[in-house]
Amino acid sequence: MAEKPKEEPRQEKKEEKKTVMFQPQPMATPQKPPPRSTFQGISSDIPSGSRIVPPVMTGSPKDHIEVLHKKTSDKVAIVGFTESRKLCPYYMDKEWEIWGCNEIYRFIPRVDVLFETHNRKEWGEHFGSNMGPEHTKWLQENKTIPVYQAEKYEDIPMSIAYPWYAITHMTEHSDYINNQITVMVALAIFMDYKKIAMYGCEMAHHTELGTQRPSVEFFLGLAEGAGIEIIMDVNCSLLNAPYIYGLECGNKWVTVMQQYIDMYAQRVNEFSQQQNAANINLQQYIGAKNAMEEVIRHKLGQ
Repeated sequence: MAEKPKEEPRQEKKEEKKTVMFQPQPMATPQKPPPRSTFQGISSDIPSGSRIVPPVMTGSPKDHIEVLHKKTSDKVAIVGFTESRKLCPYYMDKEWEIWGCNEIYRFIPRVDVLFETHNRKEWGEHFGSNMGPEHTKWLQENKTIPVYQAEKYEDIPMSIAYPWYAITHMTEHSDYINNQITVMVALAIFMDYKKIAMYGCEMAHHTELGTQRPSVEFFLGLAEGAGIEIIMDVNCSLLNAPYIYGLECGNKWVTVMQQYIDMYAQRVNEFSQQQNAANINLQQYIGAKNAMEEVIRHKLGQ
């Protein structure tokens, strides 16, 4: 018999170590955006303080809006409630559209577009128990000034639903909106205004400074990056720092803060004088009241 060939000793194959490179996952197929009606009631359905993550959108942001007000100029002045609102060219240059928010119509001579995007349930709280009903009444009776709101309200004739969907898809981070000044700046960018002026929008109050001001400055940066001219009062604290890092040279921000301190000190002094005068009057009336009571007791022999 033929001998079987000898089997060669088996050599175990060594596994080669392979470097596994990170492979990016393919992006999900964009879904068809839901109808605009899905977003009706967004302000009342989303809890206060929640971060809204917009759904996937296809096409251009401008394909997903229903109605906007009719532009009358390429220049818009955004007006807030601080003292520099008085510098706005309400009548000197009528080419400017004047935008304001909340009950600003009570304090400035002209407003072309109003923004009231608070939750309707919050109007009374925001403006105080007395102003809430009055503000609602004004909104319901207003027939001339477009009013952007969180949603369209049928009982407010000039109400326009703010285009949240389109605005929050302008850039990767354009949902960074936490106040109405930002709401206005964002719409001005979206509507291709060429100039944005800021009056009465210093955002110097401690609550605005810490939480709201960065959002405004972010959108002002977007605007300037888009080639929009930004105009502000020389003393405005927006887009300012106490000094330039590295150079440590002061700038107008410190001057602005000192001006606020001086203004508040003046108000304190004025109210203190009024308080002193009121105390004097109070003592006089108390004295007169006591004197009349003494006369009555004397006449009645008490």
